[in-house]
This record gives sequence, C-alpha cells and structure tokens, in this order.
Amino acid sequence: MPKRDRWSSDDEGDEVVNDDGHVESNRSLMMSATSSSSSRMPSPAPTEEIIPVASTNTTQAALSSSSSSSSSYRTHNSLLQGCRSIYTSYERLSHLDEGSYGVVWKAKCLRTNDVVAIKQIKFDNELTKDGFPISALREISVLLSLSHTNIIPVYEMVIGSTPDKVFMVMECMECDLQTAMTTRHQSSQSNSQSSQQQQQPFAQSEIKCMMHQLLLAVSHVHNHWYMHRDVKTSNILIHNSGRLALCDFGLARKYVLPINTNRAMTSMVVTLWYRSIELLFGEVFYGPEIDLWSVGCVFGELLCKDAILKGNGELDVSAVSLIRGEICHFHANVHDIYIYIYIYIPRYSSLIDSCHFRIVKIYHSQQIQKIFQLLGTPTDANWPQFSSLPNAGTFKWKSRDSTELSKRFLATTNNFTTSGAQSYLDRNGFDLLQRMLTLNPRDRITALDALDHDYFKEGVGMRTPDFFT
Repeated sequence: MPKRDRWSSDDEGDEVVNDDGHVESNRSLMMSATSSSSSRMPSPAPTEEIIPVASTNTTQAALSSSSSSSSSYRTHNSLLQGCRSIYTSYERLSHLDEGSYGVVWKAKCLRTNDVVAIKQIKFDNELTKDGFPISALREISVLLSLSHTNIIPVYEMVIGSTPDKVFMVMECMECDLQTAMTTRHQSSQSNSQSSQQQQQPFAQSEIKCMMHQLLLAVSHVHNHWYMHRDVKTSNILIHNSGRLALCDFGLARKYVLPINTNRAMTSMVVTLWYRSIELLFGEVFYGPEIDLWSVGCVFGELLCKDAILKGNGELDVSAVSLIRGEICHFHANVHDIYIYIYIYIPRYSSLIDSCHFRIVKIYHSQQIQKIFQLLGTPTDANWPQFSSLPNAGTFKWKSRDSTELSKRFLATTNNFTTSGAQSYLDRNGFDLLQRMLTLNPRDRITALDALDHDYFKEGVGMRTPDFFT
C-alpha cells in the first residue's frame, strides 16, 4: 500500500499530532488565501500617545528589523539544484485557511526550525484548463520580483510527489488586518469595564502608521510597473510586531504609460466594495490609480471600523425572474439611480448568461449609488472624460453636487479627533483621503505623492499599533 501523502489538501487539517503525541488544534494565524467579505468591527484604541515626527525613521527601522530573515533559505539554489521536496524540508503543523486558488498551512522548516506559511496551489480542472493556474503563476512571478518589508515575501517554491503538488513558502503572519481589527475589538470588550472604552477607535497615530506602511508597499509595487488590483483589509497581513505586509498578488498585472497605450484589461477586478468608479463603469484602459482608490477605502475603514462603500445586491433575484420571452425591457429604481437595459435573447440561447449580465448591472448600480452619495456625481467639470466610458450611458441618475465625505470624516469642534466608535481626520488627513477618492482617475493622487503628503509630516507622530496585547 502506498504511503499516505501528509501534504494532500484533502487531509484533515483541524488537528496535528506532534512527535510527543500531543494534539495541536487549528488556529487561524494567517489569511493568505482569498477571504470572504464579512462585517468588521475594529478594536478600541489605547490612549493617544504623541510621538515627535522626527521619530518616524526610528519606528520604520524597528518595523524593518522585525521582518523575518530569509537568509537560511538562500543556501539552496533552485535554479541550479531544482526545487526542494516538501517532505524532506518542512513539517506540517496545522491548517490555516483555504480559498478558491489555494490552501494555506502552517509549517516548520526542518533545517532552521523557523515557522513559515506554505500555500498549496490548487489544480482544479477549471483552473488548469489552460495549463498551470494563471493566477498562481502571476502571483509567483510578481512576488519573486518584489522585495520590500511591507510586502509578503516568498522564500522558495517546493514540490511534492506529483506534478499537481506545488507550494509557495512564505513568511508566517499572525492574521490579516480585517481579522486583527475584529479580534482586538472583541478582546478589549472582554477586558474593559467601560462601554465607552469598548467603542474607542484606532488612535490617529496608529492609523497614520498603518497608512504609511500600506502606501510604502503600494508605491513599491507601482515603481516596479505592477498594479495589485485587489487591495483590501483581508489582503493586508499583520505581524505580531505591528508590521503590515501586502499579500495576494493573483490579480496583479503590468502596466505602461501613458495609460491609453495599455492593452485592454478586464474591469471585473478588485473586490466590489474597494472597486474604483471607473471600473464600475466598464473602463478597460486603466493604471495604478485604481489601487489608490482601494487604499482610500482602506483608510476610511480604519477610521469608522467598517467598509465605507458597502453596496449590496438585494435586487439580484428579482432580476433573474424578469427575463421572459425574446425581447426584454427592464427598468429598476434604486434610490436615485435608474437603469434601462434592453437585451435581445435569441430563441435558442442560454438564459444563464443573460441572467448573469443583468445581475452584474444591478449589483453595480447599488455600489455606484453608495459612491455618489458619499462623493457626489460626475460632471463635465470634474470628469470631462466620463461620457466616453463604456457603461456611461447605461446608468441614469439625479445630479448631486453635495457630498457626505467631510461630514463623515473631517474633524470639527464637535467631534474632535475621535467620537464614539469612529475616528476623525484633521485637515491634512482629510485632504489625503479626498485625493485618494477623487472620481476622476487622472486627478487621483499617486502613492509616491501620498507618502510626501503633509499628513505624514505634521500633527501626531506615528505609533506602531498593538493588536495582540
């Protein structure tokens, strides 16, 4: 009888028996695979500590020094010696997470005893119809070409006994930002006696530190001519030192300048709540500005402890039931947005594709309505190129000049910098948020310019957030 492969993805991952017979339970310490969207409740922040801006370099140096060294993995040259076998190199400890494209394990290096995260690439029939899974190939290629303390590193690739067992060895992080916000909030609730303390948001110094680290990572990606195309809180990992690391580069793509010389790319990228307005209107020629919109959404999420643009798909089911006959006319009123869709359905065509098309349109309308409520509507003055977008004529809406962004995030004499369960920004912080969430992508701030913004030079200094004590 052949020996059972202990690295098979269908093995039980909930319990692992150590050499001494002790059973180790499964703990979700890292979320590198695709995470599902859920409601998030970030944790209360400790008392605000003012740190001089001059100490910023010291803080960043401390974060850099906390990064795990990969020197022990460089003793093996994969180009000359081939990939190592996972069976003789790593001991599997526990199952961490699983997504559409991979399974993540916690493991120990047998040579150094370092704890790492190992992502096993899925080889499902749907993913491999064109050969090696393209998302995995893209992620491997991008991560091996990037090296930054705020980007999750890939130490090496290892293989199993069959061609469909391919693994990425990465740094093991405690959890993702979305989970860290929730667990810190729950921990504080259990330990705190005051309901007012339980509702405290992140300190401004902590938010500034986290945003600076995220922008450093995004700037490094863009400087190497890549777009991430899926920046969100569940794709930002947290080390126990407070260091952030951007992960999940399966949707990353190269770009060139000027943008209109890029090859047309799909607009169905980025998780919906973090997707920029131009992508929702079908833009296929775009660049790194879509990542800055997502970073702005993360910025707002750190302030109010929840996604700031949570569209929903309540009309999806009704859209499917409306398809009857060969010619369909659909009119839906979604608050201030009216959608007019005319679809010709051939007599013998599949209704599934048509249903999917209609659901996507309605789903997007919910998201667009949220954006227009917060940021106002596009005009010839603030976005002259808007009318040329592929879906600009599909959606009709009432013009809205006023915005709610300042009301929700700008500090006033009434709310100061924190109030209840939300944090507020000073003038510099609000200006940065506003420039990230600019409707016109040509006017959106770049990651490099954002790092040089006065928000990081004035006001409170940066303080590394403490999620785990």
